[in-house]
Parts: sequence; structure tokens; C-alpha cells
Amino acid sequence: MKIIGLMLLLTTFVACDPYGFGFKKNPAYILNEGFTALQNNDLESLLEVLGKEALCVYGNEKGVQYLRDNLDINIENVKMIPKVLTSKHYNSPQFVGFWSYYSERYQVEVQDQTTKEIPVRAIIDCNYGTDGAKEEKLIELTPKKYKIKECRLTKFMPAKFAPLPISETCLPLKVDL
Repeated sequence: MKIIGLMLLLTTFVACDPYGFGFKKNPAYILNEGFTALQNNDLESLLEVLGKEALCVYGNEKGVQYLRDNLDINIENVKMIPKVLTSKHYNSPQFVGFWSYYSERYQVEVQDQTTKEIPVRAIIDCNYGTDGAKEEKLIELTPKKYKIKECRLTKFMPAKFAPLPISETCLPLKVDL
């Protein structure tokens, strides 16, 4: 009986994290939440997953409408292909709503399972840290050791249509690759 319970728990965990990130607010989750918010025309929910450039450019009614008009993605029929671009331990923690001691930047290709096309690529920035005070002993831990693990969609790169231009006010938030 215990084995059945363990298998059920493991199956549930794998189903909730099919890409094996090991934490809830991972890049695949962030993109899924973002696409769901777009489909539902829910700006408030979209704002919860956007950051930096993407937040400034698309985190408004005009940006949401532009994406809704141009992006044709069925989230039930996509495969996300994540690739780590950078990973970095901070010598001095960075405040990102919490103290981040480690960060990773992913490029995620969103592939249509039917056509095998990649209509969009996204840059997702993830931060790992703690909500407590800054502590030297937390520098250089493995990512799994940090209590808080959160990601944000920071750059949106459509393949089939032009992205919205970055305004002068958004330039300081521009994400360079």
C-alpha cells in the first residue's frame, strides 16, 4: 500500500513539473501562466510573471492586445525547450523582492507539437535566495538549498511577427543576450 502511495505522489510531482526543474515557479510554469493570462485577457495575472523588458513593453493593455492579436498558441499543443544561458553566484546578494544569492537565465523555445515550428522564444530570469536578512553563509550554496526560487519572463522574442518597439523609458530595462 505504501508503494502505491509513493508512486501516486511521484506521478503527481512529475505531472506538475514535467521539465524537472524541482520548484513551482520555474520557467515552464511562468510561460504557461503567461500564455493562460493572455488567452484570458488577464493583465493582472500576466503582470505576476513578467519582469524587466517584457514587463515594461507588454505589461499594459496595449501590449496584451498586441500579443493577443498576433500570437496564436494553443498551450495544450506546445513543447517547451529550455536551455540555460547563464548561471551566476553573487558575491553580494541582490535584492529582487527577496535576497538573491544565485541566478540563472534561460532561453525557452516554445515549439508547436503539430507543425514543429517555434513561434516564440522567451528569456526567463530565475533568482534563488531567502526572504531573511543577508547572510554570508548563504553565498555559494547549491540552488536546491535556497528557500525561495522564482522566475520571471523578461524578454519575449516572437518569430512570426515583429515585437513591440522598446520605448525610451523601457531602455534601462532592456535585456541583452
